[in-house]
Amino acid sequence: MIRLAIGLVAVLVGCDPSGMIGADPPGPTPEPAPPPFVVCVNEFVASNGSGPADEAGERDDWIELHNPSTEAVSLAGWTISDDPEELDRHVFADGVTIDAGGFLLLWADDQPEQGPHHLGFGLDRAGGSILLRDDLGRGSTIHHGALGADRAAARATDCCEGEGCFESVVGGTPGRSNEGPDAGPAILLERGSTWRYLDTGEEPDGWKGLDFDDSGWAEGLAPLGFGDEHIATVLAAPATPVRLRATFAALPEQGIAPLSLRLLRDAGAVVYLNGVEIDRANLLVGPVGPTTWATRAVEGQEETLYFPVDVDPDLLLQGANQLAVELVPGGDGSDLGFDLELAERGPG
Repeated sequence: MIRLAIGLVAVLVGCDPSGMIGADPPGPTPEPAPPPFVVCVNEFVASNGSGPADEAGERDDWIELHNPSTEAVSLAGWTISDDPEELDRHVFADGVTIDAGGFLLLWADDQPEQGPHHLGFGLDRAGGSILLRDDLGRGSTIHHGALGADRAAARATDCCEGEGCFESVVGGTPGRSNEGPDAGPAILLERGSTWRYLDTGEEPDGWKGLDFDDSGWAEGLAPLGFGDEHIATVLAAPATPVRLRATFAALPEQGIAPLSLRLLRDAGAVVYLNGVEIDRANLLVGPVGPTTWATRAVEGQEETLYFPVDVDPDLLLQGANQLAVELVPGGDGSDLGFDLELAERGPG
């Protein structure tokens, strides 16, 4: 009898109050798994000289986030920073979201008081880091090297990963995809292109025209000039003025959007498209001759900025087109610099 009683007690452990055998007491309800971390830093610019402007008309540096998922993502409580030792340099406020498949443009201007899309830090064009973290501490870190004026570090395909994913592109595609035909405006002549140049101060007859033979001129990559570290081709100093030529192809019958010329000039320059003047910077109206000097010197960051001006697309010819430039030093003639880009005018 004693053995039977012990055996009964053993069976009754876990019974309900009626003495019937029942299931174990229910445990706590499991927490749902957090959504995967999908948002990426898709591209960024650390020196915005002629790109998009914010609502105050300021051309601040920018970072673009992309959400490739099929669900909107709230960034409330997320952080973004340029300092691995201070991840919360900027905390996103409630209401900041990225739509499914959407892009969010953030201004890295150290002016968060201007709005929820303005960050509490700026970017360093000499190189640095961007660290994005969600409210669970998950995220990604990007380390970047030096970036030139208006040079974007952009993923070759949106939110791609791995070696070779990031590339340096002119201008970037802020607020839209890096891929496909709508990725950005068509570029007719890129920055850093090869130019023919004459730095002896001479002015040959007809040198601005498409039919002029410049095969005897020297040739070099832009930026051209002297006296600064960013110069790729060193010109004779201080001969004035320097004359430059570059040819490019266009098919205007297929439809060309309004054009934008973006000009780096240190100090004075006149630009001609197919013999027609389309831009003049830091020079008085009139012919440019041996005694012409720029109206002012260009210093500091302005020496590497690309200044935009609209260009009439009706000036384009079917096929070959000619850009010609007169470049003139300013001040004491201690430095000189030139480069340009001609492209369809994009947003911003």
